[in-house]
Amino acid sequence: MTDRGWGQCLLAVMLVATAGCDSGSGPGEAVDRPTSIVSSVESGAVRIEVETGSLKAESGEPIEITMTLKAPESARARFLIEDSTRMGDFDVLGLERAPASEDVLMVAERRRLLVSTFESGIVTLPPIRARHGDQQVLVTEPIEFEISSLIEGEFDPTGYAEIRGPVDDSLPGGTPGWLVVTIAATGGGLLLLLAIALLLANRRRPRPRIPHEWALAELARIRDEDPSSRRDLNELYERIERVLRWYLSFQFGIDAPDRTSKELLGAVNDHQGIIDDARATLERLVRDGDRIKFAGGVASRDDCDRALESACTFVSMTIPPAKEEVA
Repeated sequence: MTDRGWGQCLLAVMLVATAGCDSGSGPGEAVDRPTSIVSSVESGAVRIEVETGSLKAESGEPIEITMTLKAPESARARFLIEDSTRMGDFDVLGLERAPASEDVLMVAERRRLLVSTFESGIVTLPPIRARHGDQQVLVTEPIEFEISSLIEGEFDPTGYAEIRGPVDDSLPGGTPGWLVVTIAATGGGLLLLLAIALLLANRRRPRPRIPHEWALAELARIRDEDPSSRRDLNELYERIERVLRWYLSFQFGIDAPDRTSKELLGAVNDHQGIIDDARATLERLVRDGDRIKFAGGVASRDDCDRALESACTFVSMTIPPAKEEVA
């Protein structure tokens, strides 16, 4: 973590310790963010396009990125993506193959990447790389995201006067300079140690972006989209189910995005933190999705509306109870 990140964490802890307030933000108003190409590069018939909804996000907020590699089959093009949990200062939350929405003959590969970071300020995603032809490599430019902290304003950990308040540092004229420095350093060191101790004691607190708030906001964004833009209802159904799978991953630690329907339902049934009614709601949604994907069915608007309602119901039923503060 950078110095700025440590500083903001320490400031959050001091605010909690002195004011007894919860720093978690309430659910915000959902904003429709259509994706746009934020980086691209091409060499001959091979092209990489990187799309995302916005280059701005909050600290801890999942960012969905779509990477498309366009090339003829003869180019033998493929992404060079390491199996890693980190990409620069970003945590990799998930990486999956995504269906092509345009001419599949020209799309060699498409991936959907989900990342987040607890840094703030300008945070850079490393270049996306692809290999084609005889060991030729195509590389995009790095992508800069503007990450805002949930704590208002900027904080410089070297200027701890920002949180200690005004201090009368005037001393009698005969006081040696080294004594002033020693007193200031001792006070600052004690304050820093106290903040670190409080930070370590609160490491079990949930992420700033609470999973159920994120899921409900994403589902609300899907619900508020213009119906005329929903050309592929099967894809819409998959988006709803994908939000629910990521919610299960964030909230319960279930590796839902990478599991089959059978494996997912088995993991949910084994999880003691999910009530029976919620399990039944999830099973209906997943079974209907399997019917659409594998039985040759086509999703209707009613199917999508029911899936959206079921997903919101499942999230609402699995919101963890608020923990009472111990006096």
